[in-house]
Amino acid sequence: MEQAKFSFKGFRVLDAELHFAKVTGNLNLQFYPEGLFDAETHQYHLHLSFRAINDNSEEDVIVQLESMALFQMEDTVTKVEEIPIYFYANSIAIVFPYLRAFVSTLTLQSNVKPMVLPTMNLSSLEAELRRNTQTR
Repeated sequence: MEQAKFSFKGFRVLDAELHFAKVTGNLNLQFYPEGLFDAETHQYHLHLSFRAINDNSEEDVIVQLESMALFQMEDTVTKVEEIPIYFYANSIAIVFPYLRAFVSTLTLQSNVKPMVLPTMNLSSLEAELRRNTQTR
C-alpha cells in the first residue's frame, strides 16, 4: 500500500458571523473551497468558506465562516500537477469535522439552539477545489 503524500498540520477559523434573528425555516448549506500550493515549502493551504442561509432568501445569511487548513506535502511534490488526485476530496473530508464542531460549539456558546451540521459527503467539491487551486 502506498503511503500518503501529505499530512494535516492544522485548522483555524479566520472569520465567523452569526445572525440567528434571521432564521425563518430550512437552511441551505453552501461550501466554497479554494487552495494555494506553495511549491517552495511544499505546503497546501485549503481555504474553505461556509454559509448557512435561509432556503427562501439568498440574503438571509445565518452563519458564515472562513476557515484555513494547512497540509504539508512530501518533498517530492514540487508542482501542483504532482498533487495526488485523492488529496482534493480527502483534504475536505479531513477539514469538515473541524468546521462542523466549530459551528456547533459557537452556536451552543451563543445560548441559542445549537446548529449541528449533518455528516456530509463533500466529495462533489473535489473538482471545484482542483479548479480553484493556484500556485505560489
